[in-house]
Amino acid sequence: MKKSLHSLSLLACALVALQASRPAAAQTVYRAVDLGPVGYNASANGIDAGHAVGSVFLTDASQYRAALWPTAGATPIDLHPSALLDYPSLNATGRSTALGTWGNIQIGYGSGVPTNQRNRALKWLGTLDSVTLLQTPFDTNESGALGIGNGDGQIVGYGVTVQFVSGRGTVRRFDGPTHAMLWLPNSTVAIDLHNGAEATVAVAAGGGEQVGYGGKSGFGTSLSETKAMLWTGSPSGFVWLHPQNGFVASQAVATDGTQEVGNGVVASKVRLAPSVTHALLWFHTAVSVVDLHPAGFDQSYATGVSELKQVGYGTLAGNPHALVWSGTAGSAIDLNQFLPTGFAASQATGMDTGGTITGFAFDGAHRHAILWIPVI
Repeated sequence: MKKSLHSLSLLACALVALQASRPAAAQTVYRAVDLGPVGYNASANGIDAGHAVGSVFLTDASQYRAALWPTAGATPIDLHPSALLDYPSLNATGRSTALGTWGNIQIGYGSGVPTNQRNRALKWLGTLDSVTLLQTPFDTNESGALGIGNGDGQIVGYGVTVQFVSGRGTVRRFDGPTHAMLWLPNSTVAIDLHNGAEATVAVAAGGGEQVGYGGKSGFGTSLSETKAMLWTGSPSGFVWLHPQNGFVASQAVATDGTQEVGNGVVASKVRLAPSVTHALLWFHTAVSVVDLHPAGFDQSYATGVSELKQVGYGTLAGNPHALVWSGTAGSAIDLNQFLPTGFAASQATGMDTGGTITGFAFDGAHRHAILWIPVI
């Protein structure tokens, strides 16, 4: 049964009050684990029950391959589907990345010469040979799977619609607006969630809900003037999460079914001053928004949520620091302090129900896939 907005708002207030009333506890200490492989750039983008997924970069930023780390310290499993994305006769290697995992499922996208360098939504079942192309319910030039719900296996992402334009005796295909997509477990054809905006994107799922944003259609898959959105499985079942108190744009990018996180752009009060982005937390409604932006940071972004904690990063003089919150701006913990000597920048990308955080860190020469594992 769907909860009323009034009851959801009361729940949000109760949870915020509970977090604020708790006595100060000893700060959690984390152990940072470098996932490798040694000598390569890599990024960990998602995790479930200790299984992390992401990308390994072969030579430069344009050659990345989807990867699965079955356990911390294990050699990553190469998930890059060469048969779908590479073109050996031209020595052209495609690109792929895994963005989320749940159970034995991994999701992401890839592109290459065979796809006309356009992304295609992908799903794996733990091995390279298990890769499947996820379909949209309409003719499309591009698609991507961006998130999978822990606990429900729902996959979300986007599909770019196609417009046919006649002129001078020919019919040409052009990109239409981007639509938010939902793939249910055991289905390879998506439900179109698009509603409420010119273009929409679904970024994450969890607890039976999906989050993302809507806005004006831009070049390719880019959107402008975005506003955070929450769906509950259908195009008609959506709620705007965009906060009205001084924010000019917002995006929701993660949910566990209890909380949603993302970011919002604060309206500048000074003419021509640069915009400032704040990490945000919601409890199902726009009025429940909590500004997580920690004092002293220039910008902040929330990227993941689980078990009443939120992860992301903030910037100091342009340098990113991975962060974890416990529901308030003042609770932010800087995860850079737990990195080995030589690392000066990092970002957190997600977190599992056990509290292990995924992300990456820079040592000046390489980007390293990192796990932050709580030890107390």
